[in-house]
Amino acid sequence: MSTSPPTPPPSTSGGMAGVSSNDQLAKVLQDYKKGYYGYFEDKNEGWVMGVVTADAVVSEGSLQVAFRLDGNETREVKVPVAALDSLPPLKNPDNMDFVDDLSQLSYLHEPAVFSAIKNRFLDKTDPKIYTYSGMALIAMNPFARVDIYSEDIMKEYAGVSREAMQPHIYGIAEECYRAMLTGKNQSVIVSGESGAGKTQSTKYIMQYLAVVDSLTKAQSEAKILKSETEDAVLASNPILESFGNAKTTRNDNSSRFGKFVELFFSDRDSHSVRITGAKIRTYLLERSRLIYQPESERNYHIFYQLCAAAPAAEKKRLSLDRWESFHYLNQGRAGVVKTINDVHDFKDTQDALSTVGIPVESQWDIFKICAALLHLGNVKVEAAEENGALDPSQSIISTDDAALEIFTTLLGINKNEFIHCVTKRQTTIRGDTMVTSLSVDLAKVTRDSVTKAIYTKLFDWLVRVINQDLKRESLPEQNFIGVLDIYGFEHFAVNSFEQFCINYANEKLQQEFTKHVFRLEQEEYVREGLENWTMIQFSDNQPCIDLIEGKVGILSMLDDKSKVQNTKDDEFIDGMNKILASPLQKYYIKAKFGNDTFTVKHYAVNVTYTAAGFIDKNKDSVSDEMKDVLKSSSSPFFCEIFSAEASATEEPAYAQPDKGRARRSTLKSKATLGSMFKNSLEELMETIRATEGHYIRCIKPNMAKAAFGFEGPAVLSQLKACGVLETIKISNEGFPSKLTYEEFAEGYFILINSDFWESKDKRDVCKRIISPHVDPSKYRFGNTKIFFKSGQIAFFDARRRERVIFLMNYGQKNIRRFLQRTKYKETLVAISDMQMHAQRYFAEKKLAKLRHEAAVRKAEEERKRVLAEQEAARKQNSVVLLQSCVRRRVAVNRRQKLKQEAKNAEKNAERFQEKASNLESKVVSLAAESAAKRSEIQGLVEKTTSLSDQLQHATSALLAAETRIHALEIEVESLKKENHQLQAGRHLAVGPPESVQSGVSMAKTPSRATRRTDRAPSMGRSSSIAAREHHSDLQALRAENDSLKLMLESKNGANAPVPGPVGMKRVPTMTRGKSVYSGDIMQLAEREKQKNHAAEAGSSTTLHPSIQQRTSSMSESAKTQAHRVELLEREDAMVAICEASIHMVQIPLPAEGKPLVKRDVHFASHILGSFFAEELDLGMTVELHCLCFDVVDVFRNRALAGDNKHRVSMAFLISNACELLGIVCGLQEAESKKPNNRANMKILSKMRMELYCLLETDLIEAYLTTLKTEVIPLAAAALLETQEVEDFLIRDVKTAWFGATATETPNDGLSKLNAFLVEIGGALRTYMVDKSIYRRIMMEILQTVGMTSFNELLQRKGFLSPNRALQIDNNIHTVAAWYSLAGLDAAPALSHLREAVKIAVLRKTTTADIQAVYSVATELNANQVHQLLNVCYSPSPAPDDISLPVSLEFREVVRSHAIASKATDILSIEPVKQYQPLKVANVTVIDKYWHPAVRLSEEIAGLGL
Repeated sequence: MSTSPPTPPPSTSGGMAGVSSNDQLAKVLQDYKKGYYGYFEDKNEGWVMGVVTADAVVSEGSLQVAFRLDGNETREVKVPVAALDSLPPLKNPDNMDFVDDLSQLSYLHEPAVFSAIKNRFLDKTDPKIYTYSGMALIAMNPFARVDIYSEDIMKEYAGVSREAMQPHIYGIAEECYRAMLTGKNQSVIVSGESGAGKTQSTKYIMQYLAVVDSLTKAQSEAKILKSETEDAVLASNPILESFGNAKTTRNDNSSRFGKFVELFFSDRDSHSVRITGAKIRTYLLERSRLIYQPESERNYHIFYQLCAAAPAAEKKRLSLDRWESFHYLNQGRAGVVKTINDVHDFKDTQDALSTVGIPVESQWDIFKICAALLHLGNVKVEAAEENGALDPSQSIISTDDAALEIFTTLLGINKNEFIHCVTKRQTTIRGDTMVTSLSVDLAKVTRDSVTKAIYTKLFDWLVRVINQDLKRESLPEQNFIGVLDIYGFEHFAVNSFEQFCINYANEKLQQEFTKHVFRLEQEEYVREGLENWTMIQFSDNQPCIDLIEGKVGILSMLDDKSKVQNTKDDEFIDGMNKILASPLQKYYIKAKFGNDTFTVKHYAVNVTYTAAGFIDKNKDSVSDEMKDVLKSSSSPFFCEIFSAEASATEEPAYAQPDKGRARRSTLKSKATLGSMFKNSLEELMETIRATEGHYIRCIKPNMAKAAFGFEGPAVLSQLKACGVLETIKISNEGFPSKLTYEEFAEGYFILINSDFWESKDKRDVCKRIISPHVDPSKYRFGNTKIFFKSGQIAFFDARRRERVIFLMNYGQKNIRRFLQRTKYKETLVAISDMQMHAQRYFAEKKLAKLRHEAAVRKAEEERKRVLAEQEAARKQNSVVLLQSCVRRRVAVNRRQKLKQEAKNAEKNAERFQEKASNLESKVVSLAAESAAKRSEIQGLVEKTTSLSDQLQHATSALLAAETRIHALEIEVESLKKENHQLQAGRHLAVGPPESVQSGVSMAKTPSRATRRTDRAPSMGRSSSIAAREHHSDLQALRAENDSLKLMLESKNGANAPVPGPVGMKRVPTMTRGKSVYSGDIMQLAEREKQKNHAAEAGSSTTLHPSIQQRTSSMSESAKTQAHRVELLEREDAMVAICEASIHMVQIPLPAEGKPLVKRDVHFASHILGSFFAEELDLGMTVELHCLCFDVVDVFRNRALAGDNKHRVSMAFLISNACELLGIVCGLQEAESKKPNNRANMKILSKMRMELYCLLETDLIEAYLTTLKTEVIPLAAAALLETQEVEDFLIRDVKTAWFGATATETPNDGLSKLNAFLVEIGGALRTYMVDKSIYRRIMMEILQTVGMTSFNELLQRKGFLSPNRALQIDNNIHTVAAWYSLAGLDAAPALSHLREAVKIAVLRKTTTADIQAVYSVATELNANQVHQLLNVCYSPSPAPDDISLPVSLEFREVVRSHAIASKATDILSIEPVKQYQPLKVANVTVIDKYWHPAVRLSEEIAGLGL
């Protein structure tokens, strides 16, 4: 069995998107089990691995996992359940530790890629320096010779597909060659930082392509032959290396220029496809290296080769000496390098020059120019002497300078003219020529410019000669393979113009690489016929490229400054800061301090460039006078080189200037180095785009150049810089894992039933394997392959491993069972035989023993008998003696005990006599008391009988009173008519003044009865008196009727009709009825004493039949109980309780660091509940109902008061009302368990309905109405107008509503909304409002925000744009995150607004896009979609916005949909209430804690305690 750790089943996707929180958590718990491995970032190693020491657990909303790293270091990982993506990345299965292609990794993330490369490179048995990453090859520089480039290795790769062999650079070369044979031009882009092995990789590719045709034909030959053309192609490398390579701190043979080699091949239909010619293009030779080298670096190799290997005669002729004697060579102090043999390399250079057709004489002419440049560096420029002092502003060069003499002699130029051009400047203005002296520094710059110009001319001439020689038989129409060896991304402590151009080129190459990878991935999906896949999103670095090469870019501004004389570098920085340092430009960073640097955000890392020398390096030219001096040289060879038409200092033929611009200018301006590099780079990009690209990413594993040394952080930074990690991100966006149906079925058939193993339909087999385990969104079926999301292959590997382990265990179990059973049967037979022989032996031995024991026993028995008889006689005598002693002792003790008992009996008799007398007196008193109670009971029976009679009389009187009231009402109506007639007659007889006067007098004496029965003016004095008499009688009868009804209600208890809870209001002057039990307190006290003796003889027969007696736990005296009843009947006492508990109470506030507890919040509800329970216990149902009315009124009045802390007050009231409702429910539940309490149950039911209506209508709904009024002004400002995403800011945009326009400015609406929600939620949680009420209030507020924002969005014309949609989406996510922290789901309330945002960012150009739009709009109707797109949507309201225009064709389709459903669709959305009725938990325990905020008299306060 393997001892390797178990591989965890991976997540079903690269992230957790699309997975529910529960499924995600379950998946993570399955992934992070004991023994599984994860990765941790490490600043020294890059990434380190740790093993899970215990299964992951969830505790307090967080997931906890413990890891053990190397060195027994432990690390605890604790992440919130909502952020599981931050867990350490998981390790791939063990079988992927040395995978050939990184795209085959199941977990395709940074640590997995890093570990795979590291494992292959550091493999002790077979180190592997090459690894495929999809279409790219990663090449690690081993800094050691490896035997993998022999001719035998070449033969192994010839004619074999790349997948069939180990990763190798020959595999890439073979793939290029085979693809070229199909008629498609190929290109190989080799990139990497200095020292990564780019130059060597280019050599290996060219070596393979030079012999590729003969490889397949020479399988049996010992030697592979090459043509002269192929030899010439390979010979160009030593020349370019000598003149273009140099030692740097990172690489001993670093290419300081870029080159693109095109290898042309003969017709592919010919018998032999061979190289017919080649062409080399170079880019950006590092000229500054000629005049300056940093510490431990060298100038170009050719200079050191001349000093070390030139023959003595030539050294003398060229005046050469050791390299230390030359200023241009000794600055870096690294002239001798261990890994470089300058003598041997000089010979290779000469041989290569001869191979390309340069004769020996011309070769020494070349070396003579190189020697002259070395002497030019030793020319001393000194300050001129004026008035006896040195003046640095004027420079001179001595004509006796030995170095100057050698330089001018070797090049054949006039010495005095050269001195004049170096130390003087000639300026021509309007025909007048002025000559000025140059300072010492400027003169040195002029001298160094001459060096760079001459060497650049020489280098370009060499390239042209090589190209002329390599042209051979090549034709333009022939297919070619291009090999690009270009500098990698550079980032040093000080970065100058060269690094800027290098990184600019890498930006362009990275963009092309990313697009190429993206294109190949998408093409494979289309080729395989994948369904339901989305376009892969990748990061495009085009904005950074535009910053560099745009019309208002860095290069353009640099060229403009270079055209102006005497322009300083800080002026160049000032110009860029003014134009580029704006919030709209995100890739340019202005220096915080100083004015000499600027920073560009490249795709790999932010690089800070030092502007010193930018303008001079961009010009990099010499004056026309100096050119004339150099062209007048007496050396024909030098004149040929310097007079060449194309050079690096002038614009080449393929970078032609703008013809229109040339026509507008009479003088052709000189091309700058930056513009030439830009044009040549653009031509290179066009060539690469026209070819099929192959990429080789060279990695430098360590900075010390140690053999097979590995530095994790350095490798990680290079992987990022060369775009490998970006490629992985692109792959992860799609389906990176791919297997054919045959491969997948062959690998994982064991996961299904064996009945399907032999099926020929491999696609069906694959479906059976995948369907039960993986979500359909994590894989796709193609025509020939299965495509998986990242992590799925590891998942199936883990399942297969578990299945194999299970089957192995199952087989081992059965084998062990068979072996053990066979062994068991054999053992049983052996045991049976052994037992038989053993039993016989022991039986014989036992028989002999038994016979011996029988004889011994018989003799022993006889001896024992004799001894026993003797012992029995002795014991008998002893026992008799002992018994006599014991009996004597017992008799003595008994005699003493009897004496003591006699004394105690005398004392007890005296006590019993005294108790008997007391009992006799008590019996007499109890008999008298019993007689009194019986008489009292008889009086109560009589009183009950009389009350029943009174009830009957009252009922009769009520009926009579109603009859009389009806008669009086008829009489009043008749009096009204008579009064009206009399008033009319009086009006006619007396006139208006009297009627007015009588009317006024009548208005002065209104009464309650007259206001309810008569609103007319007085009919005269006699009629008014009669009316008032009738009215007073009617009023008295009605009062008597009310009192009778009240008496009936008090007598009938719960049977009396009570108004419903809705709209019920208690009359403040209502007279409280007396409890039916208030007069029976003494009887109840007596019955409490007799309840255990007379349970069946209850006193219910003494009361009215409709009233059932209830037992009361009377722990107090009857007098005290009566006093409590009296206080509870007082209306002022109950009103005072309600006012003190609710209306006048000071709401407690939480102290700092000390939150409120339940007792500090619910004290009011528990105080009122204690009074409810007290009155219910005493049977005071009428008072209980009235008290409930008072409580409801006080709650309502306090809610309507509207103090300065209204939100705190409402939270306190809602919490206490909910608690009081729970107390009433608890009392009702307790009463339901008692017999004969139907009246109490009805009263409690009504109270519960009243409190429920109070909580639902007067508190919650009123509070919500207030909150919605406050939040509506905040909604649009928070969700529609807030802009927090800086990348998509919209500034100074005029937004149009229907009928109005306004200029929008950024606001803090989102923060205000947050403060509002925090305040509301904090108050509700502080005062312990029920969770369901809390959820309802918060969700209705959010629903109002979403509804208001969406409706206002529909009214804003031209407001909705893609940038605006991104801002709104960010605001929605922010609000949703707030609610998520509170455990609430904000998605339903904001669904309309979220769908509007999605529609805004979708493409809307063709009718085919309409399906995508309406698939997103699940909540929006067609009318709303039409409103959003045709009225609200604006493709580009601001200059910085994304442009997503809506075509007319698309608008027409949307309009037709809207017209079709216009009759049924509504435009604005309305609030929808989807909340269940409140469910309040019963409160069974009443806390009788009296809070200091409740102030009452001690007498009233004692009622609730």
